[in-house]
Amino acid sequence: MTGPPERRVLILGNSHIAAVKAAYGSAPDRWPGLAVQFAGGHGDALAALQVQGGRLVPQTEAARDNLQLLNRREAWSLADYDAFVVVGCEVGIYRALVPYRSARFLGLSPGAAAAVPVSRAMFDLAVRDQVTQSLGGALALRILAGVQVGGQMAQVMLAEQPRPSFDCRRNRRRFTGLLRAHRLGDGAVLAEVFEAAARAALPGITWLAQPEDTRHGGVFTQPRYSVGSVRLMPGNRRVAHSEDDFIHANAEYGALVLDQIAAAVP
Repeated sequence: MTGPPERRVLILGNSHIAAVKAAYGSAPDRWPGLAVQFAGGHGDALAALQVQGGRLVPQTEAARDNLQLLNRREAWSLADYDAFVVVGCEVGIYRALVPYRSARFLGLSPGAAAAVPVSRAMFDLAVRDQVTQSLGGALALRILAGVQVGGQMAQVMLAEQPRPSFDCRRNRRRFTGLLRAHRLGDGAVLAEVFEAAARAALPGITWLAQPEDTRHGGVFTQPRYSVGSVRLMPGNRRVAHSEDDFIHANAEYGALVLDQIAAAVP
């Protein structure tokens, strides 16, 4: 007697896909119901992916070269998969930090004296716009449109880009905005606004928020889920990030994202 067929999943992402790829490569048997392939891209490679004739195809030579280097292929047929997951690709807490720099609504700290008072609805709309214009939001929406045109039942998901490790406080100049929000007690509210806005900005797409157990103070990741993160490299090569990276997650974090994907795929 055989079990149900494996669900074919294509996971696409920028450098943040490396955490998920490392987790799956280390223990694929942990997710027996998933048959996973990865499509990683550096820089603007994934921004150049468009749906043509039911296939994800790069539109520039530079994108083709990068995708071929990292994945040993440069195009993917939508019909080959039951689910698509976009990981990271700029869809993270920074989308809420953009309006936060100059605007406040009731429920946030007063912040700078020059901050413009706005309604929460207006702030939310600003964050939604940030999500839809981001690399990951735009890519997920393109894939969804391609799936719908092809009449597929495939699911499209977007997994939030991990929030910076709280160890980033060792580099306060680079992470000034988030550290200030944390200090003012706005972290939890910003996270709530961001997640609600991301869901609203991506109709028809399953939103996978950062796993609860990995968070710190609303806008950060617990350091244990960042230490030992690796770069996005060709094949199965694993090259560690420098100790002051702070923005990438590790394989332990990636495994939790795969758990979310396994639970979300019907």
